[in-house]
Amino acid sequence: MKMSSVRIRWAWMAVHVTLAATCPYILSQIFVSQLSLGAIPPTQDGEPEPANIIVDASSCSAVDPQNVECLNPESAPTTDEDISFDSNDDEDLEEGAQHFLIEMQNVDTEFLKDLPRLQLAMTQMATQADLTLLSQNCQSHPAGWTCIGLLPDATLSFFTWPATGAMSLDFFTLNESIDTETYLPFVLAVAQEQFAISTRPEESPVSVTWLHKKRGPYEELDNPDGSDVEWYLGSKGFRTKYDIKSLSTPFQGLTITDMPHPATDRPTNKKLYIDGVTQSSLVGLEPYHEALVHPALLAHPNPKRVAIIGGGEGATLREVLKHKTVESCTMVEIDAGLIELAKLHLQEWNDCSDFAYNKDKEGYFSCFDDVRTDLKPIDAVGWFIEKFGADAIVDESEKFDVVIMDALDPSSMVSFSDVLYGSEAFIHALVNSLTDEGIFVAQVGETHYMHDDSNLDKRGKVLKKFANLLESNGAISMKSYNEAHCDFRAPWHYMVIFMGSESKMNWYSDPSLVDVTVAKREIETNSGKHVFDYVDGATTTSYQYPSRIEEIMYCGQIPTPAACKNRRGYDPDTYNVPRSALELSDYGLVAKQDFSEGSYFGIEDAVHSMLIMPHANKMIHNMLQSYPSSKWTGLKNYMKANGFSSDFFGQTSNRVDPNMVTLIQNEESHAGPDNSTGQEPRPIGQAFFSPFADRNYLTIETSVEKLAKNVMAGDKVSHSNFVACHSCV
Repeated sequence: MKMSSVRIRWAWMAVHVTLAATCPYILSQIFVSQLSLGAIPPTQDGEPEPANIIVDASSCSAVDPQNVECLNPESAPTTDEDISFDSNDDEDLEEGAQHFLIEMQNVDTEFLKDLPRLQLAMTQMATQADLTLLSQNCQSHPAGWTCIGLLPDATLSFFTWPATGAMSLDFFTLNESIDTETYLPFVLAVAQEQFAISTRPEESPVSVTWLHKKRGPYEELDNPDGSDVEWYLGSKGFRTKYDIKSLSTPFQGLTITDMPHPATDRPTNKKLYIDGVTQSSLVGLEPYHEALVHPALLAHPNPKRVAIIGGGEGATLREVLKHKTVESCTMVEIDAGLIELAKLHLQEWNDCSDFAYNKDKEGYFSCFDDVRTDLKPIDAVGWFIEKFGADAIVDESEKFDVVIMDALDPSSMVSFSDVLYGSEAFIHALVNSLTDEGIFVAQVGETHYMHDDSNLDKRGKVLKKFANLLESNGAISMKSYNEAHCDFRAPWHYMVIFMGSESKMNWYSDPSLVDVTVAKREIETNSGKHVFDYVDGATTTSYQYPSRIEEIMYCGQIPTPAACKNRRGYDPDTYNVPRSALELSDYGLVAKQDFSEGSYFGIEDAVHSMLIMPHANKMIHNMLQSYPSSKWTGLKNYMKANGFSSDFFGQTSNRVDPNMVTLIQNEESHAGPDNSTGQEPRPIGQAFFSPFADRNYLTIETSVEKLAKNVMAGDKVSHSNFVACHSCV
């Protein structure tokens, strides 16, 4: 057979052969020059004897290391005519190349010294992998052996360090069409069978690290998000990646990658990809799913009926079932194949066997089979429209307290995401499915970056339309929050929507109150362990504030929202009346100089105000009802004499200022029956969605006094001089 029958892409092949043959030796001089030379047969002078062994794999399966004549002369190209340089012969190979590297530790030292065994292993690996090994070229180096095997449109090479029990395998192919999800695990298994030789497999098993990269030009992905799985497979920082399980369903492609610990059976990490996009991982399991579920359920006063859109892994379902108040959870997931895959290979995601009421179940027990689960493997959009759409006759008892959407995020290139966030019929049905204090929460993808353009960003546009549809259909407020520990490439972003003021007010609960609610809500377990692993009062407090990035994106809209023009509550160009500009006379506070309308009044004192949140207000009221003659009466009188009331996200809060306004109020005894000064309550966070107000509500609350009219020197400063700064909200 002549070489002319083999088409080789010499532009790529020449570069790679040169690198494979020379780089190991160069690296060995730099990094391993101090390693033992016992692997190489010494000469009489004690120096390792260089060897250059060229083998025709079709005629030599094992070669004498000293025999350099084992090349079949008929197989070697003799003239330029014997080699095809036609770059148009196979267009499939022009798109790019693939590079697969495998590194092994704890390999048997004697095996790594034995060149014939190594060459035989390479030959057998090529045969098992259905590859045609044309020839081998081997040479010694100060630390071990290096060999390169030529294949049609590919190379296979290895480099050994016998003294340290290490070796590196390298497979490079110009065939870009190879299915990495199926073929690479197979190649890895074959490589381990032939080269992962250990004399003490139980005490010191061979550990394997592998890496896959695409090289050169290659076809762009239809879904750019699908590069997640390529990035993961190509990251050399992850150890021992194998046991890849793949399944193609009528709806999507599913991939599970495993990273078992090299010395134990305990997984180091496991990841689920859908169409190449990261969905969740074992490392980020609790942060991602608890952040999605628990803040919303804890904000609801008594969640009994919950619905999940998507969430086929079962982890979102498990988190919902951790709340003992939940009587039923309807999970609408269209892909039954994902559910079955999760039962088999993602049991860490959906195991409910530790719940006390499941104590009669032995071993793993799927949350999909839990008595409180109502599993519906159907289209969620169609189901919601049918049950709660404009033409549906809705049974109020079937409405949900909380609906959770764990599906495509709005930046997804999959067209169905536009339906989830942009269909008027679906959004109407979604809002209509919620009770009066109902809550809707969704994961919406990666957070924005500092320099993203909110006017061009697809996700920002989609969410703006989504918010408008929710508000127009009756929702009263939308908040955003982030979680940075989900094991994605960036912090993850969530949106929560409220139908009632009590649930919205509960979102701002004190952390100690959240901890009490958690203790009351969590389900009992057989093991006695707490079921809330990540979320607690302090964590939910961090969710009360959207990120600074979200505020920047919100304020970067065109036109700029009015609230953002107030410079986070303060306008440094507006004059502030200081305490020194007033004096106390026999008939009250008197201005020592002229002040113009619109001036701030005593900001330096207002920032030290005492804010009494709605929950504390309710507690004081309840204590006075139970103990009318207690010391709580003194606190009530103090608040009545010195305080202001505010509409805090739909509930009443009180503020007491240690400043000039308080002095004026005391002097005029202007307090009303609702513990306020008689002014209209100041609205905090009235906009449906305003990351600016959500981040700065405390600043806004303590910086709202402005002069309602001009005050001249010698004038008495009375309560009528002030106006609430509603435009600051």
